[in-house]
Amino acid sequence: MGSTIGERIAQIIETKKLKRVQFADELCIDQSYVTQLTTGRRNPSNRLLMSICEKYNVNETWLRTGEGEMFRPVDRREEMARFWEEVSGAPLDDIRVRLVDVLSRLTREDWDFIERRARELVAEVRAANGDVSDSDTKIAAPAEAGTAVTKGSVAEAEALYEKSLGIAPRGASSASNTTGEIERKKAIDE
Repeated sequence: MGSTIGERIAQIIETKKLKRVQFADELCIDQSYVTQLTTGRRNPSNRLLMSICEKYNVNETWLRTGEGEMFRPVDRREEMARFWEEVSGAPLDDIRVRLVDVLSRLTREDWDFIERRARELVAEVRAANGDVSDSDTKIAAPAEAGTAVTKGSVAEAEALYEKSLGIAPRGASSASNTTGEIERKKAIDE
């Protein structure tokens, strides 16, 4: 724990993996001022302290005194809202944007399938680690269909994945079959 407010500001920058210039830009302050703060040559204003706490979810008591946890607890909805705000401004080729795009096209049945498989995975990992506790049955409970991974469930997962990408199922003849289009283009190029 940093013993001065400047050291704690430096710790925030390091913990958040920020460059000082980025920290300065995000708080609308000069980079040289950040250096003065972190070296103890200047003290931050109350307004700047509040901005740091708001922007980086820092516990104000910790920032001012060093007591308590560095970050305030975040509820899941607040965390999701922050993530969405960050992702919505990202370029379209950002993996987070592409993933959210694919997930947004899933149906309720697709989500139910994913939930069942996630529960199965948790149960299998717990069993493999020798954890047979029943303390969190809501998460650990295997799906009604059973916990064994079968060829059918793999094919079902592949079909859902292809559907989420907009690829026609195997064996279906469709102009939107991206795999077929790619193979045709390869044949033409050769």
